[in-house]
Amino acid sequence: MGIGRGFEMLLRRLINHLRKQEWTAIGIDFLIVVVGVFIAMQVTNWNAEREEHAHADYLTSALHAEFEGIETELATSLDNITRYQAASRSLLTALRNGGLPPDDAKVKDWIVNSINLGRQSPRSAVYLQMVSDGDLRLVNDAKLNAALIRFDQRIERNAFVYAATLSIMFDKDSLFDAVEFDDTGALRGAGRTVLSYDPDKIKAAGSRIEAASLAQSSLRSAVSEQLDDARAILGMLKKPAV
Repeated sequence: MGIGRGFEMLLRRLINHLRKQEWTAIGIDFLIVVVGVFIAMQVTNWNAEREEHAHADYLTSALHAEFEGIETELATSLDNITRYQAASRSLLTALRNGGLPPDDAKVKDWIVNSINLGRQSPRSAVYLQMVSDGDLRLVNDAKLNAALIRFDQRIERNAFVYAATLSIMFDKDSLFDAVEFDDTGALRGAGRTVLSYDPDKIKAAGSRIEAASLAQSSLRSAVSEQLDDARAILGMLKKPAV
């Protein structure tokens, strides 16, 4: 018998007792109705809490899995941007120490890497969905909550800087006028193979290479901070049971 059907029967009995003025029976039935309503509300609240806890556990598991991937991606990005900056510095050092030898494989490698900024850092899709759904309140850890917010704010802020830097580097760039790539592509040589270069024109583009090195240094610091944030978040998240 369902709860609704039981209440309906109790109400009918209560009405019958009222008609017959059976006050003791009325009091008993009324008490049963009140207790029944209370129990029904408690069961409803318990079910809602259980579903909320299950959803919170699911979100924690999803965050943990996602941030494991983010940590790996950021670690790779940090290695890459470190290599790109080292290439820019090596190219500048060679220019300052007397210029570049023609058709040198090492110099070609420096050039290719000096025009790279790496990939833009990833945002947390799970976190963004939690914000959209109002589920951030389910994170029952103030430090974790703050860490998630800080991580996303840094990514969002640095995304603007990344796009602006990328636009500046590849707009009317003197370095590309000094280099012949196998395929200029959409980004005028980024990630391509250097076929040849003009040492004098490379030297004239020294200020651009210096600017690229500074941009790479700034991005390297940003990625390093983001990686620290991601690892801190993973440390606060409980690893799901296998």
